[in-house]
Amino acid sequence: MLAGDRTITTLNLSANNIGDAGALTLAAILKSNTTLETLDLSSNVIDYDGITAIAEALTDNTSLKALHIRCFRLRSPTNQCCRIIL
Repeated sequence: MLAGDRTITTLNLSANNIGDAGALTLAAILKSNTTLETLDLSSNVIDYDGITAIAEALTDNTSLKALHIRCFRLRSPTNQCCRIIL
């Protein structure tokens, strides 16, 4: 859906029980997506591997302006990744 879509600018995936596997897939899409501006991943269960992949994907993504990650239960290394994103 999102990989080939050139019209979606806002995507709310909050509270969808997305874990690291889903975050890794999303990160791969974010690397090449050029239209998504706002992504809400709040209240999911993404941990270190997932948030690291998203952080790395954002170095290639130039369209995303807002990333919402409220209510994550993050361990210490993941908190470091969040600081890198910011």
